[in-house]
Amino acid sequence: MNKYLKIFSSLLLVACCFPGALQAQKKKQKNQINKTEEKRYLQAEVLDSIGEISMYNKLIPSLHGDSIRRFPNGEKLQGWKEDHYKNGNLLHKGFYRDGQLNLFKNYWENGKMERVMAVIDSSHTNLEVYYESGNQRRQIIYYKGRIKRYSEFYPNNLLKHTEEYDEGSGLLLKKKTWFANGQIESELFLQDQKSKKYKLNTYHSNGKLAESGIQFPAKGGDGFVRSGTWTIQDSTGKKKSKTFGPAR
Repeated sequence: MNKYLKIFSSLLLVACCFPGALQAQKKKQKNQINKTEEKRYLQAEVLDSIGEISMYNKLIPSLHGDSIRRFPNGEKLQGWKEDHYKNGNLLHKGFYRDGQLNLFKNYWENGKMERVMAVIDSSHTNLEVYYESGNQRRQIIYYKGRIKRYSEFYPNNLLKHTEEYDEGSGLLLKKKTWFANGQIESELFLQDQKSKKYKLNTYHSNGKLAESGIQFPAKGGDGFVRSGTWTIQDSTGKKKSKTFGPAR
């Protein structure tokens, strides 16, 4: 009995005199627990249906993600966390607060960055996505979880598609698309916000105007309905016109 009493007294003395040492030991043990069972990935395992690494999006609260990432011991993840490929290369590095992402970078298996996300302020979030070659694929600026500005690029780094939305209403303000050769393909502009009247110009790949006219959003929000007289011309510049009934 005296033997165990001596051991207990010694532990009590350490706890009283060296609380910092005990805290350090607990932290070390927690880190050891949190480093166990770390899964490593092949690139094919983490790609979604369009060939991107989007599996962390559900952890982004600013984009309405509601999932929580936890330590193996069940506690919510806090601070920096890294995930790796089976070859040892970095897959993901993110800063977590209460199990959700505040900022992060994902990487291709070849070491090049696949995407980077950062919170600009309390309302705006910036997301940039890259091809495996390293060229930019997309940039999206979100406002309170909704798209504010969207830009998409071809693999050769030329612009493919842009959209811009009103922060307050979420209404589409303008949209442009380009051919792979860099020529403008279409441009859509909001002319009147109250009536939601848009002007659309489309072009042939040689740069000549193809169609031009007014349109309105279709009921139910699925596409647009043309209205009034449209100018239509072929790739040689030969023009004709076509009249559509008023949008309902």
